[in-house]
Amino acid sequence: MKLLLLVACAFFARPAEDKVYVCKSGTSYAYHKKVCQGLKKCTHRIDTVTVKEAIASGHKKPCGYCYK
Repeated sequence: MKLLLLVACAFFARPAEDKVYVCKSGTSYAYHKKVCQGLKKCTHRIDTVTVKEAIASGHKKPCGYCYK
């Protein structure tokens, strides 16, 4: 039973290194999933980073459109 629980947790847990997308404008404050209407409005470079890197670069919260 414990083994089944561990396997299920490992399968459904999101890896800490999931990639997210950030707009490199001076006013951007959120990170996004790949397909997002908020990210489509970005007129600057879009970088792919981990959540930890996004937070460290000032994108401290998930986007309200794609993380509903």
